[in-house]
Amino acid sequence: MEYKYHPLAAASDEIRVLTLSPGESSDAVEVDLHHVSLREDRPPVFEALSYVWGSPESPVPITIKQTVLTSGQAIDHDSGCRLLVTRNLDVAFRNLRERAKPRTLWIDAICIDQSSTSERSQQVQRMDKIYQLAARVVIWLGPEANNSNVIMEILAEMGSSIHLDWATHICRPSVPSSQYQILEKRIRENGGAALTALLRLLARPWFERLWVVQEAKLSNSEAIVKCGQPTMRWDTFLKGVIGIYSDSDLAKATLNTKLLAIMDLYFDVKNQMRMEELLNNTQPLQCSNKRDKIYALLGLISEPLNIRVDYDLSISKVYEDAFRRYFDHKRTLDLLTWCEMKKSSLTKPTWVPDWSVPRTANIMENELVLFGGVSDAVFSDDGVLRVAAVPCTSIVGRTLAYSLDDGEDTKLREFITRILELLGLRLEELTTPLYKTGCIFLEALCGSLNCLDFQVEFQPRRSGVPDLDGCISDLLYFLDPKQRGKSVSDDSEFFLVRRYASRRPFITTRDGYFGLGPPETRPGDIVYSILGCRSLMVLRPSGENRFQVVGECYLHGLNPGTVLLGPYPTSSKIVLEHDEATDTWDTRHRSKMTGQLSVVDPRLRSLGIYKRDEEPEKIPVIDAKCLTSRGVRLQHIDLI
Repeated sequence: MEYKYHPLAAASDEIRVLTLSPGESSDAVEVDLHHVSLREDRPPVFEALSYVWGSPESPVPITIKQTVLTSGQAIDHDSGCRLLVTRNLDVAFRNLRERAKPRTLWIDAICIDQSSTSERSQQVQRMDKIYQLAARVVIWLGPEANNSNVIMEILAEMGSSIHLDWATHICRPSVPSSQYQILEKRIRENGGAALTALLRLLARPWFERLWVVQEAKLSNSEAIVKCGQPTMRWDTFLKGVIGIYSDSDLAKATLNTKLLAIMDLYFDVKNQMRMEELLNNTQPLQCSNKRDKIYALLGLISEPLNIRVDYDLSISKVYEDAFRRYFDHKRTLDLLTWCEMKKSSLTKPTWVPDWSVPRTANIMENELVLFGGVSDAVFSDDGVLRVAAVPCTSIVGRTLAYSLDDGEDTKLREFITRILELLGLRLEELTTPLYKTGCIFLEALCGSLNCLDFQVEFQPRRSGVPDLDGCISDLLYFLDPKQRGKSVSDDSEFFLVRRYASRRPFITTRDGYFGLGPPETRPGDIVYSILGCRSLMVLRPSGENRFQVVGECYLHGLNPGTVLLGPYPTSSKIVLEHDEATDTWDTRHRSKMTGQLSVVDPRLRSLGIYKRDEEPEKIPVIDAKCLTSRGVRLQHIDLI
């Protein structure tokens, strides 16, 4: 007989946990289900499983012997009720089961009635609490394969042999150097077999699943990771990973890429992150239900967005609701930068980002956000978003877009050649004409490809940020016919080009600006500065005063600050100052006369928003009404 779930009390904190009966690996899997109260002051004792569901094809039956309600009433299923589970979960049960004693677990596939969207919505809303209050989280990577036993042993030894500063990721041996050298030698021997095994281990589906990020990051210090029989603490596993990554002689390029991705997700000392940061870091991760691109992050989002889980909503409505709640909290439209016009998009209207698929081009993470303002956008029930904006210019030309992040210099050379053809310039002419901002074309071209303003100063000097001389040198390298067939070094100043220019066309405008555009832009599209959005946006006319969102763009010398407030004064300099407490770079303005740093943009003083000597502790609300009263010509347009 198939098992029929007994409903959880809708208005309570009830969850189900299961008790896994003891047995040998070959025995049938038998469980009891218990309804319990998830109280923070007295949580039930259980372990929460973090695993991969796996394919629903060819499911395996398990037996549910008894259901125990919170009232204490026990409902016996005399002959046992059958419940189908995936083969992955069946294998996990057989590896997690104790021989002599029962084990109490929370497993989403069984402890939530998956046939009920209302129960799924209710239980998923509290999944962060489930993993936080669990006695420990058990991470199941799967059965032993591809020398996983060997690399798990090495990771356990490496993780126990180093001391790691979790805030800085700096590690040092915590054992005698001779012992550590023996461990390093062991990793290197057998032709790098251990590193190959590590690469295969980190390529397992668990590391590609979206939900596990929340499950692992919200776990307590008792969390363990298990692969086959080898088991270790999760923090030991992570220390082992970073220990190998920190040894440049051990970590190969392909392994480094995988290790960096894992570090981005799991090595942040803060459990919670900004929504945009989470969306960016989790882009490549998979989930079977695309609504979970939002719902799987709810326990990690630092902003109090009050997003309610509702699996009855369409994917598009889930994403629209997240956009609107983010706007309600932040009063900005920065999530517009996530929009990319695509023929196959699941979301409508076009101002709603489609998070169901990875982006075509990377987000332009330009930290130089001089001024975006506070939006007074109005949402209507028919899907129209009315925003205050200033039209800047229109697109008149574009190149093809090239995939540049594969490291092939041939494509980058071809891309730069097509740019010069679009501009109608020869190599020797790049140092003579003056660009719109007064700099030479060579500087403007380097700035456009890197999405950088070389006049901005980092304080202290930020490592890994290209400088103008280095960029010009690398650009000339790519344009020199004598260098064909050679490859630029990995530490090239042009590394940001591969991040930002990849799969983006180079664009030109009717009034002489140029830069990088969204993948689907075309001549006739209009560039707008939208109040509340940190980037310039490319829009496509679609009726009177109505526009579709094509995507964000970068135009050298033009940004929301120059559009809304005017040119930056030559008497000041923009400084990005590092805040160690938050690990962010904050915009400051330095007077060239006094050297004094200020949080206030000098253009706001010129507009009379601040007195000359006023230095506020916090920037006040500067909205459309404030700007319009001081002569900024905003117009309201409809995004559809």
